Amino acid sequence: MKAVKRLLIPLALLALAVSPALAQQGVLSVGNLTAAPGQVVNVDVNMDANLTGVAGAQFVLDFSQSTPPNAPPLTAVPADPTNPGNKEAAIIDSPLWPKQTFGLASAVNPGQVNVGIVGSKGFGGPGPLVTIPLQVPANVPSGTVYQLQLKDVILNNEQIQSITATIQNGTLTVTTPGPPENVLFIGTQVLRPGVPRPLTFGISNPKNVVGAEFVIEYDPNLITFVPNTAVAGNVYAPNTAVVDANPDFTGLTPSNPAHKLLKVAATGTQAITAAGSLVSVQAQLAANVAPWTVIPLTVVPNSLQFRDPTGAVVTGSASATAQVIAGTATAGWSVWTGAPISGSVSTTGNGIVAVNDAGNVVLLNAADGTPMSGFSAPALTGTVTTRPMVANGSIYLATDKGVSILSLGTGALVASTALSAPAQIGIGSFPGVDGAALYVASGSNLQVLAESTQGGTTTLQPVASLDLGAANLGSITTTPAIAFDWVWTGTSNGNVLGILPGPGVLTPQVNLAPTGTPAPVVAPPFITPDGLVFVADQTGKVVEFQATGQPVANPFYNAGAAILAAPVALNGSFYAVDATGQLHIVSLANPTQATKVKVASATTPLQSPLVFGNRLYVGDVDGTFHAVDITNPAAGITTLALQDGATSSPAVAFGPSGTLSDAVVAVATADGSIVALPLL
Repeated sequence: MKAVKRLLIPLALLALAVSPALAQQGVLSVGNLTAAPGQVVNVDVNMDANLTGVAGAQFVLDFSQSTPPNAPPLTAVPADPTNPGNKEAAIIDSPLWPKQTFGLASAVNPGQVNVGIVGSKGFGGPGPLVTIPLQVPANVPSGTVYQLQLKDVILNNEQIQSITATIQNGTLTVTTPGPPENVLFIGTQVLRPGVPRPLTFGISNPKNVVGAEFVIEYDPNLITFVPNTAVAGNVYAPNTAVVDANPDFTGLTPSNPAHKLLKVAATGTQAITAAGSLVSVQAQLAANVAPWTVIPLTVVPNSLQFRDPTGAVVTGSASATAQVIAGTATAGWSVWTGAPISGSVSTTGNGIVAVNDAGNVVLLNAADGTPMSGFSAPALTGTVTTRPMVANGSIYLATDKGVSILSLGTGALVASTALSAPAQIGIGSFPGVDGAALYVASGSNLQVLAESTQGGTTTLQPVASLDLGAANLGSITTTPAIAFDWVWTGTSNGNVLGILPGPGVLTPQVNLAPTGTPAPVVAPPFITPDGLVFVADQTGKVVEFQATGQPVANPFYNAGAAILAAPVALNGSFYAVDATGQLHIVSLANPTQATKVKVASATTPLQSPLVFGNRLYVGDVDGTFHAVDITNPAAGITTLALQDGATSSPAVAFGPSGTLSDAVVAVATADGSIVALPLL
């Protein structure tokens, strides 16, 4: 911010005498602006070419009105940030001001800045009379519109004669910035030590580009690139691209003399229209690199250039994350899906299924991450924010628009139904329904759907429903858990409902309120194979009860912080990671025996822990993934920073041997990658 003046005298002393108007016409205006939440936006008060000879001005910029009317207010930027209470407002001098011109401003009244300008020589447009910085609140919703109105305007010339002007007001519209254009995406990729594998360089959000060239700095003691192995990526049609990769590039100097440079170039004949792979190059980790070791890759500054169809350089950037993580010789891989992933991954035993926010469903071999043969699914409508469910040869998916069932073998759409609110689903039996029934929780409604096939067409038909709102039980806030002929679910007002399915009906039988508070229960109930149910709420209290017979809730444990993700009870212990990232390991036999250790930054309902062997795996909201040795949790925590944004709940899948040697723990990331790591 330049030439910011402090208010040294009251603006009242700058009141300008009003003399008869001259025959001067012009326009004083404020434009229609856009800004992001939290941004400081500079509001130019502009003069057109017909507005000349201005030597003094006084006006009010009013920004107190908004749509919606209860939006957080815009505020003036203090002239002296160390003393904001003096009500002096910052302004920016116009480059049109002659010497000996001074501007002063105050923000005594909320939603207004009073401005005074005085000088001895006149000046005029086109250009700004003055610029007023305004602070956009960080919590304002996108789409909010503020009115920018010029009021009480007085303009004078050198002779203190009034200058008339037409006033044109403007607006400030708050918009959430879209993703950056033309981003070289490297992200987190997993390679196996001693095994050549393609390392992929992708592009996200392409705009009028045909390719890119860039240089990567790497440590040859940890990773090497195989010459003459560059292959054009899927953003290009076959035989339309030229790609090259030189792992011994010497045109630049690496930051570390022990490092080497890889120069990569890719170009095609048509503008790239979708995110995907630009080029891949065979890479190999040193055979002695330990599992879960991170090998950074650096895009050399100023080496990245995107080009449009004419060959001109186009603005772009590189992803913040660029690294390789070591697997083992028999396990570990990664796949970028091209769009963010808001939900979690699921296992099919020998495969991993996930859905990105573009609606693309992928089913990947646990062995190497390649697409499962014969599987091709249609794009879904809506965003999947839960975990896909796999049962009975089908994949069950809930989005914020509806529910779909896909064939696990082919990916074909078996059946779907639209919903008016986001859904959570459970799979179980229902009286009178052959095969699996689909329990769909949406808002305050729980309904049971069954597949019905007639004339070769399969539809989802309702067989029972229950409206919790009619009984003031709140809306459903957890995935329905179905076991031992009961359905268990949490609600928005702190209830845990036990519901008994009957022919054509769902009947609430048990209503448990673990804490007696109205805090929503968002962590799904966990049911052990022997029928013990654990429910945690947002106060951190955990209750246990039997899913069989008439359940009675017994206090089990108090974590002292909200538990938002599903807990786990296994091998004599209860495991939960609370919202602050603290792991609680509690003895089922004696809940007073509890171990607490900080393992993650913070978790949400999307970061449920997974216990496998002697490790607990969990992601967090900061894009890190943690493996905790549950036999010694304080000392045995391995953490990987995968990317910016949240990581999902993990899943374990097995390779062709069916043994731990090629098993992987897979997790989805907010940037759209599926990262499969060897078990520790």
